[in-house]
Amino acid sequence: MEDTLVHAISTNGHIRYMALTSTQVVETARKIHDLLPTSTAALGRTLSVTLMLGAQLKDKDGQVVVEINGHGPCGTIIAIAKNDGTVKGMIANPNCDDVYPENGKLAVGKVVGTDGYLSVSRESYGHTPFVGKVKLQSGEIGDDFAYYFALSEQVPSVVSVGVLVRGDNSVQSAGALLIQLMPGHDETDIETVEKSIATLPPVSNLIDSGTDAQGLIEMVDAKASILSSMPISYRCDCSKQRFHDALASLPKDELKELIEKDGTIEMQCHFCNRKMVFTKDDLADLLYAN
Repeated sequence: MEDTLVHAISTNGHIRYMALTSTQVVETARKIHDLLPTSTAALGRTLSVTLMLGAQLKDKDGQVVVEINGHGPCGTIIAIAKNDGTVKGMIANPNCDDVYPENGKLAVGKVVGTDGYLSVSRESYGHTPFVGKVKLQSGEIGDDFAYYFALSEQVPSVVSVGVLVRGDNSVQSAGALLIQLMPGHDETDIETVEKSIATLPPVSNLIDSGTDAQGLIEMVDAKASILSSMPISYRCDCSKQRFHDALASLPKDELKELIEKDGTIEMQCHFCNRKMVFTKDDLADLLYAN
């Protein structure tokens, strides 16, 4: 099943739906960062919801940056998405792995923690970023995003997101469903949403059984109108030029110190682990270019 994001709306225009299957996206992240199961689930859930936020951007040059830090064992989680269906992310501690003893499920809330925040920054070239920040409620990611939508954006929302991991640590299935009440909704719409999600199985289980993104929406609203569908993927847009520009912004005395002390500098991207090497000559060129 190809990773896909689908956007739909109810027939009366009062309820917005977004759903995605993100199995390949999360598996790519797992391989890049060599993640253990619970860190895979924590980062994978964050990537999935961030993709939906990115798809809502109107500016093709903009991006959404999500940062989560509950001061748990996994540390900071960062995900960055654009409106072209691409996302990248990282987790400070890729070796987090824990389960809840009562049911054996991956203990995402435990490794993320709740002594911290979820921050969403919508960035557009030439404009001041719009930043919303809320206290983490459970660390389970879905609940925390629902709280963010309600408090920071004043949009009542249901967020169901999940990741299933196999015994060999690979990703079996991943995806998310977002339901939002739009302006003009009434009590009937609220009842419709509550009824539709009351018996909905976990989205990761549905995807594992073969349900695609459109199918997730149809399970809660068979009459919803599909507005768009797009492929999604994990993609890092780092380049040597970006690292070059970062080095070029250093003061001359720091560049001189790097040349005298280290000679060759190796820099690594946190999102794709790609390494960039700058020789002593490269650094000298930067010094004299300044």
